Amino acid sequence: MITAVLPLVNLRPLLEFWRAARLQFYVAGITFVATLIAAPHVERGVVIGVLLAAAAHLYREVRLSVPTSVEDGTIHVHPRGVLYYASAAALEETVGDVITQHPGAQALVFHLDGLGRVDLTGALTLRRLAEDARAAGMSVTFVDVPPQSSKIAERVLSERVPVSLLVEDGHAADADRRRRASQP
Repeated sequence: MITAVLPLVNLRPLLEFWRAARLQFYVAGITFVATLIAAPHVERGVVIGVLLAAAAHLYREVRLSVPTSVEDGTIHVHPRGVLYYASAAALEETVGDVITQHPGAQALVFHLDGLGRVDLTGALTLRRLAEDARAAGMSVTFVDVPPQSSKIAERVLSERVPVSLLVEDGHAADADRRRRASQP
């Protein structure tokens, strides 16, 4: 039986995973071993693999990188990754820290081109940060809003925070003006 099954085992994809994506390699390898150990109940190994894949996905999604810089009294925030309910706290913490470190800053600019996706919680977090900064006397601008996030950004961010949205191609678009123009 082993000689009949051995040609069916192809380890090349695992080697490709090792070279290209280590996290996927570990998920695939552990799933493979768990399936072998769980035999004859291979479904248990597959369930372990699905759970590991979900955990790996969440691990990657939660990691939001938020580089910042300060130039001439303007704080620039460049979030990178996915801004959603699980990663919004990292953005809040970083922006809060940089504003505390630079109390004389007059402007806050969010460069959103590094975001892959923004969900409602992420957009609400951006709005709350903008409202807090405006209450502290800072001007707030959102620039380079990615196309996949422009709709939620315009709906949530321009709802109560009068900020101008600049879309990815660099053409200025005043969200308040567009919102007023679309109302009867």
